[in-house]
Amino acid sequence: MMRRFQSLDEWKGSLLRFPMVVVFGFIAAALSMYVERMPYDQPTIMAEVGIYASTVGMLLATVVQVAYERFLKDGSRVQALGLQGVAGFGAVVYYLFASRTGDFYSSHLFTRTNIAMFLLTLLIIWLPSIKNEGLDFAQSCRIWFKSFFVSAVYTGILMIGISLVLAGWSILISNVEGELYWDIFSVLIYIFFPWYILSQQSVFSRPFVEEEGKMSSDVSKFLDVLLTKIFIPIVTVYTVIIFIYFFSTLGNWTDITIEIVMVSYLVVGWMVLFLVAAIERAYVVRFTQIYAVAVLIASVFQIYRSVIYSNVYGVTMSRYMLILFCSISAVGAILYLMKNEWLPLVLAAGLFVAMMPPVDAISVSVASQGEIVNDIITDYPDLVTDGQLQLTPENVEQLDETTAQKMKQSLRYLDKYNELGRVSSIPEDFDVYQDLRAFDGVHTDDDYDYDYSDSYYFSAHLNFDEGSSTAFTSSGGGELVLLNAYDSPVTFTALGKNFNHEMMDVTRLQVTDKDSGEALTFDLSGLEDLTEAENISLTIDQATFSQESDSYTATLVVQDFSIYSSSGVDSDRTGSGYFILILSEK
Repeated sequence: MMRRFQSLDEWKGSLLRFPMVVVFGFIAAALSMYVERMPYDQPTIMAEVGIYASTVGMLLATVVQVAYERFLKDGSRVQALGLQGVAGFGAVVYYLFASRTGDFYSSHLFTRTNIAMFLLTLLIIWLPSIKNEGLDFAQSCRIWFKSFFVSAVYTGILMIGISLVLAGWSILISNVEGELYWDIFSVLIYIFFPWYILSQQSVFSRPFVEEEGKMSSDVSKFLDVLLTKIFIPIVTVYTVIIFIYFFSTLGNWTDITIEIVMVSYLVVGWMVLFLVAAIERAYVVRFTQIYAVAVLIASVFQIYRSVIYSNVYGVTMSRYMLILFCSISAVGAILYLMKNEWLPLVLAAGLFVAMMPPVDAISVSVASQGEIVNDIITDYPDLVTDGQLQLTPENVEQLDETTAQKMKQSLRYLDKYNELGRVSSIPEDFDVYQDLRAFDGVHTDDDYDYDYSDSYYFSAHLNFDEGSSTAFTSSGGGELVLLNAYDSPVTFTALGKNFNHEMMDVTRLQVTDKDSGEALTFDLSGLEDLTEAENISLTIDQATFSQESDSYTATLVVQDFSIYSSSGVDSDRTGSGYFILILSEK
């Protein structure tokens, strides 16, 4: 399966066929470099959405090109470029909508786009094979899989090799900035990797002809060994484990542990089925037949199990997608055994339904979870005070265990997708991390996603813009000292004398002359009052503190200061930080 490196002409050819893919690759790489160089406290969501939109654009541009090559045999170069332009315009429009979506990563748009990206990937593989002599869906799968595998190997080798060269230069010659490693990674992932995949593709015309120097659909010796000696045994063992689990939990239909692994089992299994389709050895044929039957049985079992659980705890997006994939797999298994070639169409239709409101995964799931909470509130009116939901340990005690679990899980889920407004009596200041403390002791399946510990953390750091300055006075000279302060005394020397510095009472930095006992105390407690958030970026004025004693004048600049408590109790709080001290004698 490993083949010669693509020639320059093949790279040029793929650039002419897929220009927008390369353009969006450059955009994504540039934005990735930009995000890496941004201060951690600065918002990068616009650039991150740009990277995401560029990825969507690359997939969309690939889809329109393979569709053009397959269905517009007599199309002109202008038409091809026009379709690429349409794909580019679509990605730009998507970015404009996505960049204006609040809390993008928890939005319906983000969820639907993830499903759409799976659909686009499927279309890239399936469209060229539709009624195309010389290329069926299984052959197309092998071509794209082999191209992906080879490109991933070359990308990994280049990344390792270049990193070793840079590391050697950094050790032996001069320091190499860490950002450069990320820059190379970005170029390889967003530009080289997709471009190299596309450079291996023959033109998807009808009838399909594998071009010389392009990736073929044959099963090479390496791929044969990979599939028959590794993947088939793994899927076989996985199937046995799945059925052992099913039979061992027949009496407990609400056990959903298998949901975590079922989708991956189905995806990997179907991929292996299509990749081995050209291998006609007897035991491989038996494997495909047995696996198809196993998928049918396992999918029906899992659909029933998920429906039973959903009737109690409601639908979630992951459960919706699991039921969908199991349904598609059950139908697909029947079609596969009947030698029917319409399985890709069934999968494409399912993915399309999963992303189209009002029957899409996110709409159905949040409606289901909202209904659960509202029904519980109706059944237990004591949970509402003055028209608003008020959760306390006392009124939560009246709920039975299952009802408490349902309410806790549903409120968490609605908060995750910014849909708490579906609860009729939800207060505006409802905080899932604070208000759900009333459910302490109620264990749910999603507890691992949440941490309700009482820990406290605060951080303030200096955002020092170029040209910023602060004034300090000095008579008779002064010295600049860098301090790393915490709740233990540390000795340093300045002005020819010995001093101690120590964080006192969490927020007071005390600098003491060891000989005279004279102390300078800087009160940093006001930094917490500047924000309600965990982190704050300080201006030079906010970070500067001045103090005088009988003998000394001092200016302190806060570089980074943090407060931490593992329990949230004041007596458990500790303060520490890095500071610049400018100390002078009067």
